[in-house]
Amino acid sequence: MEEFDATEGLAGFSGSVPIFPLPDTVHFPGVLLPLHVFEERYRAMVESALAGERLIAMALLRPGWEPLYETAAAPIHSTVCVGRILAEERLDDGRYHVVLRGEARGRVTSEREEPVAGGVGFRVGKVDLLEESPVDPVETTVFRRQLVDAFREHAGSGLEQAFHKVLDERVSLSVLCDVLGFAAQLPSSTKQELLEELDVARRVRSLSNLLSRAGADGSPGDRTFPPPFSMN
Repeated sequence: MEEFDATEGLAGFSGSVPIFPLPDTVHFPGVLLPLHVFEERYRAMVESALAGERLIAMALLRPGWEPLYETAAAPIHSTVCVGRILAEERLDDGRYHVVLRGEARGRVTSEREEPVAGGVGFRVGKVDLLEESPVDPVETTVFRRQLVDAFREHAGSGLEQAFHKVLDERVSLSVLCDVLGFAAQLPSSTKQELLEELDVARRVRSLSNLLSRAGADGSPGDRTFPPPFSMN
């Protein structure tokens, strides 16, 4: 397995990207995210992305978003994951199934609304890509072992089998942490904190502790991976 470089896929990034805000989905670099897109404004967003750089930034809505959801002003967390559309299917009624691969963390610095005929437009953000603070190579092996052991305790053998490739040592520690953080049974707010943490060592320690506590609180239970399509 080749090591995934989350920045390589965004060479030449324009800095402008459609924003797809959801209340319970946090995307991460290196993660494949299936989406079912049915709202008119987000169909238009997908069409715009496909005609351009094929990029969409997934954003988590902040608490209090409910009364503003039908507008382009619902509050979002400014740290997002910029993803590339790897596959798309347009259904007969205009809905889309798309699969995004997370490419990089980013921070939304400003927004505008892209008009959509007959309704609310979709959001387009100016996004600065964020760089991580890498882990000291001497510590990587220890961090990896701690994280994998915590994930095994949290997930159980069934889900671990679905991740046998990502547990491979040739996958970078950063990507390993992000993929396991996405898959873990953790609140969206906690996953957002992991997304916002740019220091890989601190992110790994935090996730390892969270997984260990979650594993100690109860049995892993039945978990499905890959997850079902997220709905907008």
